[in-house]
Amino acid sequence: MDAAKKDGMALSAADLERSVPDDQNAAPGYESAFQAIRPTVHDHPNLLTEINEALKGTADAEAMKDIRAAVSESRRDINSLIAASRRKSCDFDYDFEGEFKFPELADARVAARLMIMSAHVAADQGYVDEAYDVLSATEAMSRHIGETPLLICYLVQISLDRYVAEEFVHVLNLSVHKPALLKKAQKTLDGFGPIAAITPALRAEAFVGLSNMNRCQTTGDVRAVTDPNQKGQGAKLTDEQKVRLKLAAVSGLRRGLEATVAAGTDPRAQHDALARLVAKQDDEAAKDHSPDHDLIAMIARDDLLPDAALAAGLQMADRHILATAIKLMQAKGPYPSTLPNLGEISIDPMDGKPLRYRRTGSGFTLYSIGHNLKDDGGSPDDRAKTFK
Repeated sequence: MDAAKKDGMALSAADLERSVPDDQNAAPGYESAFQAIRPTVHDHPNLLTEINEALKGTADAEAMKDIRAAVSESRRDINSLIAASRRKSCDFDYDFEGEFKFPELADARVAARLMIMSAHVAADQGYVDEAYDVLSATEAMSRHIGETPLLICYLVQISLDRYVAEEFVHVLNLSVHKPALLKKAQKTLDGFGPIAAITPALRAEAFVGLSNMNRCQTTGDVRAVTDPNQKGQGAKLTDEQKVRLKLAAVSGLRRGLEATVAAGTDPRAQHDALARLVAKQDDEAAKDHSPDHDLIAMIARDDLLPDAALAAGLQMADRHILATAIKLMQAKGPYPSTLPNLGEISIDPMDGKPLRYRRTGSGFTLYSIGHNLKDDGGSPDDRAKTFK
């Protein structure tokens, strides 16, 4: 436990507490806007599905009409979200000693999609410059969400950033042959924050493991922790076993943290390091069904940690695709038949090779090998994006 503390791992609720001055805290503005948006979403029951279709480019006229109506009704609240996004930091003052319920995360995903559609509508109406400003605000909100160092907040940040990347393609396609707007696109992308980092989340997840220990101590049942379907049935634990379980909870995450840090900042290397760790822990648990190994295997959550490491790589891939597309649009003459070497931005962070590129009609498509680490020819998993 002492060694974990020295590694900067959160072992108590106090370790997760943050202090953000009121005049710098975006959370109150977000919370007020989230609450105001809920009736709009309730009054448009198909809205979220319609927005997802719009992001894919498959929304029909009726769906877009409903989206425009919802955006119009939420204009004041969207402006409040944009204002809040300009604050320096964000602290929702979560109760880390409670039940780990974070309703703001679900609200943020809804609000982000409304903001994205606000940008979409503005761009379609010719206000492309304004659309870039809304995308910038949405990215800032996603970054604010990720400031809370928990795995769930890290993953929500990345999901919000993906909404931004998908809509950025639509707005960018309306900027073709317009140097001033392409310059605005580059400025907007340059203003985005750094790629999400998984290591702070891993440090904080140790506390989540210890919180699970509280359930175990209350019920006295290992299976209450390792198997959520069990309802307090099983052998009681001795004090010594409880101590061992606490150490195991921290040890499992500490191993994951050490493996990730040792792998550096490359998401693919982090994924491979965590995957090897999970496989080793699974093997140990198969040979020895002691509470220690059961708990470490539970904390590793099978493929969750390795996949979480890849998520940052996908976020980086989206950024590289957008940056490369802007450079190609800014160049004079027709689009090239093959992707030129544009430096780091034209590299796929998932495998270190050039982004996949092909001409499509009068435009082009760019994609990464995606989450499954295979070239599927530009499938949705490849984060394929088509530009005019």
